Amino acid sequence: FVILLVYSYYVTTLVGIANTTMDAFMATVLHQCQTQLRILRLNFENLTQTATEIVRKNPEEVYDQVLNKLFIECLMHYKHIIETNKRLQDIFGTAILVQFGIGGWILCMAAYKLISLNVLSIEFASMTLFITCILTELLLYCYYGNEVFEESDRVVQSVYGMEWLHAP
Repeated sequence: FVILLVYSYYVTTLVGIANTTMDAFMATVLHQCQTQLRILRLNFENLTQTATEIVRKNPEEVYDQVLNKLFIECLMHYKHIIETNKRLQDIFGTAILVQFGIGGWILCMAAYKLISLNVLSIEFASMTLFITCILTELLLYCYYGNEVFEESDRVVQSVYGMEWLHAP
């Protein structure tokens, strides 16, 4: 019995560590995607100014060629971001979907159990802490996913907001 108890504690701890590691890793990856999109957005916003500065420093350069080269670099950067996101979605998408679904189901079951507990009991405090942890886990994916979505939308707005008309 003692061996099974120790094994059970050990496996439960490993599952908790793996779950936490995956959450932290995905938050980091989503933040990295957001950062790359922000860099791309700033590159698009400053594209005409950058091309003008390059032509000013190197008068033998032709503005249209420099602008075209910088624009192609931005498009290649965007392509790399999309490829990386697709690769990550292929690798982790199903696991995150399952984890998100199970987290939601656990949240519902814990909330159902919570309403039958005495508010002043230790079990109520423990269950409240557990629900807070599950909500934090779900919030992590929602928050960083929303940040990536918003930054992606800003990239589109930056492309349309470039100073094309004021280019020399």
